[in-house]
Amino acid sequence: MHAFVCDKCPNTKWHFTRARSALAYRDDVTGLVLRLKYNSEGDVAKFVAPLLAEAVKKYDIKADVIISVPLAGKRQKQRGYNQAGLIAAELSKLIGVPVVDDFIVRIKHTKAQKKMTLKERQENIHGAFEIRPPYAVVAGKRALLIDDVFTTGTTVNECARVMKKAKPKSVEVLTIASVSWGQ
Repeated sequence: MHAFVCDKCPNTKWHFTRARSALAYRDDVTGLVLRLKYNSEGDVAKFVAPLLAEAVKKYDIKADVIISVPLAGKRQKQRGYNQAGLIAAELSKLIGVPVVDDFIVRIKHTKAQKKMTLKERQENIHGAFEIRPPYAVVAGKRALLIDDVFTTGTTVNECARVMKKAKPKSVEVLTIASVSWGQ
């Protein structure tokens, strides 16, 4: 299990309660994530979901709803699926927490952030998401936000920021893996 602490982000205002990952983003895990994202191997979600379920237990994550980070329409069309959505669906089956589909939607196409700095990522992703009614599906509930990789936290932080409009009790983030800035 991997807990992410960003010592490079002391001035970042985090909009989520905490973020946890099942694994560290290293060579073997990188290959797994890349297969899921770029090789049309959606079944990888079935393999990683038990690892996330284990993380939910280990970190005592309490959730009433699961929400996945939305993928840009163009990217989803190319891949045929949203990898975070597949992971969320598989995790839901294992921990018995319902997925709320299409609560967060991407309203702005963004550039791939792979080679961007933290500041560039923040500028790129700002305003990219919005939430859709009914807000009651999240209001007063403990939301678990799912994504594949936590690099700088910019994407999940922006999602959590817009989710706050629905007044969830908490927003926790869970990913397959997180990047260690010390690598």
